Amino acid sequence: MQPAGIGGYLSVGIVGDTIAPRRRHPRRESSVSTPASAALSVLIDDTRSFRDNRPCRVARTSAQGVALLTSLHRTRIDALWLDHDLGGDDDIWPVIRVLEDAALRGQPLDVRMVHVQAARSGPAHRMLISLRRTGYAATRSSDLRMWSMVRT
Repeated sequence: MQPAGIGGYLSVGIVGDTIAPRRRHPRRESSVSTPASAALSVLIDDTRSFRDNRPCRVARTSAQGVALLTSLHRTRIDALWLDHDLGGDDDIWPVIRVLEDAALRGQPLDVRMVHVQAARSGPAHRMLISLRRTGYAATRSSDLRMWSMVRT
């Protein structure tokens, strides 16, 4: 049995004396084989960078995020990190629409997990609802120790 959160298992439940995995939906297989050492992370955020300097593709605006996701449509994305407020009047909703539209066409982007790290809980909650409704695995991430701030 695989641990929860891996291989499409999203949680475990206790059935009698055994722990049984529960699946929300079948795991989508990647159209492109990606070795573990080449795991792809994408960050769409106007001010944050990873403190551990992990390799990732970065977009600082929603327009850049839409272009980046469009260019990666047939590529496995292991972790997609999304912020809500992208500076000024810009926000993440054009990117969310790209993800939703692809899923509604029956061709969702191959994203293992979407991490929402928005500072405000209301928009973060709406992002999670939209993503989960269209079949994406999404979680709220709030570990502030993993980020360094970028000067824009």
